[in-house]
Amino acid sequence: MSADTTPNRRLSAIVFTDMVGYSSLAQRDERLALEILVEVQGVLRSKFAEFSGREVKSTGDGFLVEFPSALQAARCAIDAQLALNTRNQRIPGEPLLVRFGIHVGDVVDIDGDIYGDGVNIAARIEPMAEPGGVCLSSTVQSQIENKIEWPLEKLDHVHLDGISTPIELYRIVFPWSRPDRVTRTVRRSSRTIIALAAALIIVAGGTWQALSRVHKAGQEGKSSASGVASSQSYSVAVLPFVNMGQSKDDEYLSDGMTEELLNALAQVDGLRVPGRTSSFAFKGRVDQSMFRKIGDALKVEAVIEGSVRRVGDKVRITAQLINVADGFHLWSETYDRTLKDVLDVQQDVATQVVAAIKRAGFAGQDTKIDWPTRNPEAYRLYLLGRHQSSKNTLESSRKAIALFEQALKLDPDFALAYCGLADDFSQVFSDPAEWRPRIKKYVEKALAIDPELPDAHLSLATILAYDDWKLGAAERSFKRAIELNPNLVNGHAAYGRFLASRGRSSEANIHASKALELDPLSPMTLSDVGAIHFYARDYESVLKLCKQASEVDPRYPPIFSLMGWSYLMQGKTGEAIAAFENGYRLLKVDMTICDLACGYAKAGKHTQATDLLDQLIGGSGDKYVYPGDLALIYGYLGQMDNAYAQLDRALQARDWACFNLQANPRWDPLRKDPRAAGMLRRIQEAAQ
Repeated sequence: MSADTTPNRRLSAIVFTDMVGYSSLAQRDERLALEILVEVQGVLRSKFAEFSGREVKSTGDGFLVEFPSALQAARCAIDAQLALNTRNQRIPGEPLLVRFGIHVGDVVDIDGDIYGDGVNIAARIEPMAEPGGVCLSSTVQSQIENKIEWPLEKLDHVHLDGISTPIELYRIVFPWSRPDRVTRTVRRSSRTIIALAAALIIVAGGTWQALSRVHKAGQEGKSSASGVASSQSYSVAVLPFVNMGQSKDDEYLSDGMTEELLNALAQVDGLRVPGRTSSFAFKGRVDQSMFRKIGDALKVEAVIEGSVRRVGDKVRITAQLINVADGFHLWSETYDRTLKDVLDVQQDVATQVVAAIKRAGFAGQDTKIDWPTRNPEAYRLYLLGRHQSSKNTLESSRKAIALFEQALKLDPDFALAYCGLADDFSQVFSDPAEWRPRIKKYVEKALAIDPELPDAHLSLATILAYDDWKLGAAERSFKRAIELNPNLVNGHAAYGRFLASRGRSSEANIHASKALELDPLSPMTLSDVGAIHFYARDYESVLKLCKQASEVDPRYPPIFSLMGWSYLMQGKTGEAIAAFENGYRLLKVDMTICDLACGYAKAGKHTQATDLLDQLIGGSGDKYVYPGDLALIYGYLGQMDNAYAQLDRALQARDWACFNLQANPRWDPLRKDPRAAGMLRRIQEAAQ
C-alpha cells in the first residue's frame, strides 16, 4: 500500500440517508422526481454543512455522511427532518420523506471514502427508520439522551442481517411519527456481485421478514389490510417491475425479474402470491392511488413494486414493499449489479433467504429455492423466450422456440427451457402427429433432469390425458404438479377442467376456486374456471366470469366462445351468434369458425353454417383439421351420419373431443342419437 493510500482509522458518527418512494416517483414522472431530488439534496447538504458533516459520497437518492460527534449527527438529522416537514405542510402534494440512520463506530478512511463495521451497521440501521424519521443505535442514544428536545423510543425485536452482535435501536419520536410503527428486518447484500434474479430473491427475504412482522403484530386471524380475509398466513402481490432502461428491448429483464420473484415467493409455504397474469394486469397502471384497489382486486395485504435499469452490463434494481391499506412504504432497497459472472453465488443467496423464512416462524421452514441454470447467458435467452411466448402469436411462438433452443445449446440440462419448447411447439405446428412426439420428448427430458419440476409434471399430465388417454396416470401427474407447487395456477385450472370433463363437478370446483384465488384477474384463468362451470351447466356463473375477463382483456377470444355457448344452451341464439361473431372477428381460427358455424346452425341459418364448414375443410390446405370440430358442426346441422363418421376418425386420432361426448353440454345434439351409447363405450375401452 502506498503512502497516500495508508488507511486512517478513527471513531466517527456515521449517517446514512435515503429518500422514500423516489423510485416509484421516477417511474411515474422522471422530471418531477429529479426536481424533488435536487430540492431534497439542497436541504440536506445545507444541514450537513451547518453541523460540520462531511459528505463522503452520494448514493443516488441518499448520502453517506461523517460527523465529528453523535450529537452533531443527531441534531443535523432532526433539523433536516423539521425543515422537510415544514416544507411538506406547505406543499402537501408530493411530500419529501427521508430516512436517517445513525451509528458511532470505528471507520477506516481510504482516499476519502470510509469503510468498516461502523459503516456497515449504519447502512443497516437507516432502513429501520420510518419515512420522515431517524433511527439510531444504542451507542448514539447513550451520547445524546437528555441533550435533545425530542423523546427517544426503543425498538423491540430488532435484527440486522449480517450483523452477528445484537444491537439495540432507538427512534426519535416526532409529532408526525406513526404510533403503530412496525419493526422491520431489512436484508442488505454484501458487495459480492449477485445475479439479477438472486438480487430479487434477496428482496423476497427482506420482504418476508417485513411481512412476518406486520402479520404477527395483529393480522393473524383477522381480515387483510384490504378488508378481505386471507386463508393463509400472508398475501403479497408482485407487481410488474418497470423497465427504466433506454431500450424497450430490455423489457425482458424487468418482466423476467418480476417472474423470478413470483416463482421464488410461490415456493414459500404459508404465503399466498397471486399469479403472473393477475399481477401483469396492472402493468403501466400503478401509482400511489392504486394500491388499495390492487389489494381489493387481488385480495392481498401488501404489494412489491420496483424497476430495472440497464446501462451496458450494469443493472440497477429497485424494490419496495407497500402496505395496500394506506400506501405506507414498509421497506425499500436499491441494488446495483452486473450481468456477468453472477450465478456462482445464487445458492448462497437462496440459503440466506430460506434462513430468513425460518426466522419468520412460518410453516414450511424447509422450503428450498432452486435455480434453473448455472449459465447466465442461457438464462438470459430463456427469459427472452418467455417474453416472446407471452405475446401469444404464431410469430412470437416461433421466436420463443428459437430462443429456448439457443439456451439449451449453452446448457443442455436446462429443464425449464425444455418446458418452454413443449409449451410453444404445439402453437406452431397444427398436426398432432408432428408435435405430439416432440412435446413428449421435451417433457421426458425435463423430468429426467429435474424429477420434481412442477411445470414438467403438468405438461406430462396434459400429454397423458389428451394425447395418450391414460386417464389414471394423467390424474396422478396433475396431483403431483400441484403437490410440488400448491400455487401453480394453471395446474389447478387444468386439473379442474380435466375433472369437469369426467363429470366430477364437485372436485373440479375445488380447483376452480383455488385457481381464482391465486390469479383472479387472469382472462385465461377466468375462462378456464368458466369452462368448469359450463360443464356443470351453470351458465349464469359462466357469463359472470366472462364479463370479468372481458373487463381485463376485451380481446381474449375464449371469452366469446364461452359466452356464446352459454347463451346458446339457454336458447338465446341472437346473443350467442353476436358473441361468436365477435370471437371470429378477433381471431379466424378453427375454434372460432366451429363456434360460429354451430351458432348459425342452431339458429336455422344452415347456409351460413355450411359456408363456414366448407371454409374449414376447403381452406385448410395442408393444415390439420380436428375431426372433433367437424363432428360438432355436422351434429348441429342435423347430419348425424357425417357427425358420427367424424367421431370415428376422432377416435382413431385420439382427439380429446371424443370425451366431450360424455359431459360437455355443447355435445347434447350428438348425445341424443342412438349411436351415442356405443361410441361412449368404445371411447372408454380405448382409454386406460
